[in-house]
Amino acid sequence: MGLNIVERLYNKKVDPTGLAIFRMCIGVVLFWEVYELFNYRHLIFDDIPYIRFSIIDFKYALVLWLAVIGCIILGLFTRIATIINYVLTLVFFATIKYFGNHMLDMFVAVNFLLMFTSIGKVLSLDAVIAKLQVKEIPKTSNGVSVLNYYSFVFVTLMLVYFPSIFSKIATDYWQSGLVLWKFLSIPVEFARYDFSVFLNHKYFMQFLAYTSLLFEAVFIFICLHKRWRVWAFLLGVILHLGILICFPFTLFALGYLSLYVLLIPFSFWNNVKKSFKNSQSATLFIFKGYIHASLLSRLIKSIDVFHTFQIILLDSSSKNLMELEDSTNFYVQGRSGVISESLKVIRYVCVRLPFYALIGILMYIPYLGNGIYNFARLCVVGCINVNSFEGSQNSGQIKDVKIKIISSFFIVVVLLQCHQMLDAKFFKNIGMPQGITQIKDFARSVIGLSEHSVFAYDYELNNAQLYSIGITYLDSEKEIWLPLSQKNGNLGAYKKDPVRKKSFYSSKTTKLDSVRINRYVRTFTAFWSGKNKVDLDNAHFNVYIKKLKIPTEWEKDLYQKNRNKPWISLGHIIWQDTLYTSKLKTQKLIN
Repeated sequence: MGLNIVERLYNKKVDPTGLAIFRMCIGVVLFWEVYELFNYRHLIFDDIPYIRFSIIDFKYALVLWLAVIGCIILGLFTRIATIINYVLTLVFFATIKYFGNHMLDMFVAVNFLLMFTSIGKVLSLDAVIAKLQVKEIPKTSNGVSVLNYYSFVFVTLMLVYFPSIFSKIATDYWQSGLVLWKFLSIPVEFARYDFSVFLNHKYFMQFLAYTSLLFEAVFIFICLHKRWRVWAFLLGVILHLGILICFPFTLFALGYLSLYVLLIPFSFWNNVKKSFKNSQSATLFIFKGYIHASLLSRLIKSIDVFHTFQIILLDSSSKNLMELEDSTNFYVQGRSGVISESLKVIRYVCVRLPFYALIGILMYIPYLGNGIYNFARLCVVGCINVNSFEGSQNSGQIKDVKIKIISSFFIVVVLLQCHQMLDAKFFKNIGMPQGITQIKDFARSVIGLSEHSVFAYDYELNNAQLYSIGITYLDSEKEIWLPLSQKNGNLGAYKKDPVRKKSFYSSKTTKLDSVRINRYVRTFTAFWSGKNKVDLDNAHFNVYIKKLKIPTEWEKDLYQKNRNKPWISLGHIIWQDTLYTSKLKTQKLIN
């Protein structure tokens, strides 16, 4: 039965446009994540930022990774790029645990699947180059197996939402429906803005919590039915837009919103294409005597996926009638008139194509525009001598092997995910045996599978004392607050991924951990100083702490009460000749 289902899905061909849009969206989010990793590399990897450097300099590896992700976004050398991308993912996300979060598990899963899916079929430079290799572009583009879509949805949405239920339902603040209220009532660590107008309505906050829990529980079922899939899309988008607005988990929210592109009905993309085709506003004329007339025609058709331009081939004799120069090989006629200069024509075309508009804008810059035009012309002409576009069809035997491999993969993934779920609090409470550590580590590192206990951390909100730390630099004129926390009790810039794990400080006791808090202060003062070129020859910093209330019962205006709690001085620290000296009173009880 399983083989029959996989075979049916494998044989079902669908429009690859949504897959390409997903490639670009998730590529941009991943690029952002890696850029932040590059930007904060000294904080994450150095023993003491900018002072005691990491044994390995990750700078060049991260630059390479950014370039590889750029290739994925553009769809250039896509297959090779996805393989390199996955290897780098294993190096940084899967093996280095200094900055772990659930978003990284999702990236591991996505980057694994990218290697095996047809993400570069359309809207890619690979597709453009392939089409330039044939004399005539097929009128209809071949679709891709719908399994390309389902594989991402299954591994990164279905197998995230459903298992997370078993961690959440065993957690008291999820049972009470107060989970969102509790998180959003902690301004210095979790809440992006003041949502007291909603937080002060207990039943409304409970309704939101229970609704999100119900959605995650039924998502795997409603997503399988076509008539309910649109509702799954809309509710999922609303859920993650809410996370984006309310919490400092920007890349987490954007990453999952990118995944929802895969749930957009295929008919939507067809309708978009038709609307563009029906609104053609310009015509590109190419003279047949131009040596690269056929190549240029195929190029424009390849990149003009929404049929913005009509292309007409003309005899060279038409130049005289149009009063054009003999050197004119092509021109464009739009609403503003006729444009015949080669650079301006290509610039005009690019600006009006959705995925090439940036190139067209850059071509307006003097000298740079000519450079882009000449470089592109050389690259395109170099594609003339390649012959095949369609490629060979898989034999029936190879197809059967593929179906068996895909079926086996889904079975293994399900079994591994079930094994990961043994760590969920629900199964611990009923006495289920714990999973094997080696298998759990393998599943999480290689495929990104975990128990997915998002917003279900006992150590953060259940019977824990939560402290927020503020640090100020003393210059000659004023106190400068480091971007860990703001003076007014709001979030600081460092309370974000990928450094949130390092910037978050909590304690389960009424006494502060002297070693831990000094390590915390030393790390962030050193990083901030190095980042802002502050000399640590004789630098003084004040350290403040705020004790945040974590109640077990609903309370009105808790956000305001927590934000307005005073900062209590813990003392100061001194950097002298890059040596750290602590004057902190860390054994002081905070009442």
